[in-house]
Amino acid sequence: MYYNRVIWLLIMVLFPVLLHADVRLAGIPSLLAGGEEQIRMAPQWSPDGRLIAYTSAHYRGIWVIDVNSSAIQQISDEDGAGFGFVWSSDSRAILARVAKFEDRRRLNAIKIFDLEAGTEEQICDYTTRFLSLPRFESRGTKVVYFDKNDLQIAHSQRKAADLQKPLPIYPVPLLHFDRLVLWHPEDDRLEPLALPVGDQFLNPALSPNGRLLAYEVYGGNLCVYDLQEETCIDLGVGYQPAWSPDSRYLVYTLALDDGHEYTSADLYIVSIDGKERLQITDTPDRLEMNAAWSPDGSTIVCDDIDRGELMLIPVKVTD
Repeated sequence: MYYNRVIWLLIMVLFPVLLHADVRLAGIPSLLAGGEEQIRMAPQWSPDGRLIAYTSAHYRGIWVIDVNSSAIQQISDEDGAGFGFVWSSDSRAILARVAKFEDRRRLNAIKIFDLEAGTEEQICDYTTRFLSLPRFESRGTKVVYFDKNDLQIAHSQRKAADLQKPLPIYPVPLLHFDRLVLWHPEDDRLEPLALPVGDQFLNPALSPNGRLLAYEVYGGNLCVYDLQEETCIDLGVGYQPAWSPDSRYLVYTLALDDGHEYTSADLYIVSIDGKERLQITDTPDRLEMNAAWSPDGSTIVCDDIDRGELMLIPVKVTD
């Protein structure tokens, strides 16, 4: 078996009893892709739950794997494309910041990759200026990013997302260097955030219900900020937060390093009030990171950055 079955069965049996949590492991983790020469890392579910996009070493290129058939499609081979990419809400496109090098100079651009047509749309010219990670608004026709200090709002040639029901228009968290701001798509308003915990931030993630903002304090802890109540809960040390689809839990990484490389990394689930916490990996010979929750709530995907593999972890969340 891919993982040591005895270790995983002990985790499944003991941890829910000890923590009395409403979330638990629901099966043995399995290998989705890996075991070959190519490094696979930083997986992200498509909103419809059919596909998982991922990148390779040094965030070069983007690939998409079909969860059911394991068929793989390469979307991009560009430098930097795999760092911080995002899906469109209709699961038909991926938005990314890409790079190329000329005479040792790095030039950045913003592109949208259409999976069905196999085409790409370049949103801006290549530039040596700093471009922040771009983000879609809910319909997938507007793209927002910072060009150094200037907010840029671009209108894509894509059609509005063809969804069964319209998505609510939530604010979009953006990182401007190490500061957090909210972009409000309905009126293109930019709202700086004065967060009560921390002054430099990483990895902002808006909850699916649009109310809560998870983020990392640089060199510090994982926090959840309520945008309506303007209250903040410090959840302790944690990295790379990703939301459960019901906005009740976060999956995150707890890692240690020796100053040069990671020495350990495991995944945990925590409730948004910090009262429930469940360790879902405990594997000294593996480095599980970059977790993401499936849209139906049944599976967490993560990478093992040491082996370059993608793994699926079944979970169960009760009402």
